Amino acid sequence: MREDRGLEDSVRLEEVWETLADAAPYIQDAEWFRWKLRNLLGQNPSLKGLIEALSREIEIEKNSIRKTDLKIFLAYLKRRLQL
Repeated sequence: MREDRGLEDSVRLEEVWETLADAAPYIQDAEWFRWKLRNLLGQNPSLKGLIEALSREIEIEKNSIRKTDLKIFLAYLKRRLQL
């Protein structure tokens, strides 16, 4: 079964960047988002940690466009990982 597929110890970078490619048409502030994603990946060595960090960033982000970009990416990532 694949229920723990996305919660392995290390981030599968290929899946993260594939997810970004899928979500890219809907990300409005692409330059900022790529910077933020690289930053979060550097701080979170697991997919679970990345998902938690994205959720925290959504809560604290003041800019509505960036907040929406984070939500879009998180939704695409969860769907890819079947969470």
